[in-house]
Amino acid sequence: MNSRFGLKTLYLSAYAGRVFDKSGPVQVMAVGFGALALAFVLLFLAGGILLFIISAVVMGIGFGIIQPTNMAMAINRVEPFRRGRRTAP
Repeated sequence: MNSRFGLKTLYLSAYAGRVFDKSGPVQVMAVGFGALALAFVLLFLAGGILLFIISAVVMGIGFGIIQPTNMAMAINRVEPFRRGRRTAP
């Protein structure tokens, strides 16, 4: 399960990063929040396990797009010499 999560995050981060660089954060976040909205609608409509799993996958895609975009937006707001401190735990 963790390896699938890591691979999904790796792939979606690269995709979201490319779109973020080309068109900015608004469109990337719109896709991510659209995926989350669809996931919650599917979860609401889920009457069985199949739709429940599909909603979980779509929700994972939405969070996989939103999380790296939020991190990039936060890092871009910090001065370059302090960016290492921003990403440290």
